[in-house]
Amino acid sequence: MEDDDHERLVKQQLLNADSQGKNGKPFVKKLRKYKDPHLHSTKGRRGICRLCGSFSDLTEDHVPPQCTGNKSTIYVRSYHAKTCLDWKRLTRKKYPKGVVFRTICADCNSKLGANEDQEISKLFSKANWLSQTPLDLGPVSKVKVRPNLVYRGLMAHMAAANELSGPDEFDRDAQALFSGKVPCNEAVWNLYYWPYSHNSIFLMRSAFIAFMGRPNSVHGVYILKISPLAFLFTKDEFLSFPNIRLYLTRDDREERDIPLLRRPADANPIWPVEPSDDSGSVIFSHAGTYGILGER
Repeated sequence: MEDDDHERLVKQQLLNADSQGKNGKPFVKKLRKYKDPHLHSTKGRRGICRLCGSFSDLTEDHVPPQCTGNKSTIYVRSYHAKTCLDWKRLTRKKYPKGVVFRTICADCNSKLGANEDQEISKLFSKANWLSQTPLDLGPVSKVKVRPNLVYRGLMAHMAAANELSGPDEFDRDAQALFSGKVPCNEAVWNLYYWPYSHNSIFLMRSAFIAFMGRPNSVHGVYILKISPLAFLFTKDEFLSFPNIRLYLTRDDREERDIPLLRRPADANPIWPVEPSDDSGSVIFSHAGTYGILGER
């Protein structure tokens, strides 16, 4: 049933013809709103840092990073709420200064902001310019960045976006990478990226996607979308988009030319991952999946 039809049905059921208002007309009771049980909390607390493993006072980390534009008022619904029939009865959560998670210590937060986030900001500045320029620069442009910092920063922020469960395999790999125990050029997670044009922010951890009609097509994914780019971490190789992992080096200071696509951008805030894909892709979750959709 479509959302609008459902809304009208609920109002009709709540209509009490026996109760009269001052003008003798029946009144409609307002839909009762409920708190979304799938959204995370950002209350102050001490705990274990997701990036270094120390027990300390935890600070707020913007996910996506603040340098990507996640710094204004965002209204968030959980992915679970958005996909349920009664999602309009669940309240949105307001983040006045962008979506944040209180999961990392002050030292890791400062390090992340001073190093990795600076390079992510450069990548987004160049992607923004390419998405807005009227110049015909062809389907692919090259931009110069330090891929190690971009990769490690995005992985660290994705690991920080976990307040509701213990660390999983992705989080442990992110911690080893951020602490320097594992060099970037030995990373095992592919990081695909592509143009994204929708105004909403989408984040999903520990989900699965499948492409109908393809054998062995179920893949574990971690997704982050904020215009003008979308990112997907996975251990599998199944997308045709550029993969930052292929450009990682031994030296964090080394710059590389990486491709930025200028093809028609993905305008779906949640799905599909691949705009040109027509084989029928679906996304599904499990008990450990966490996803949010943020609207500006």
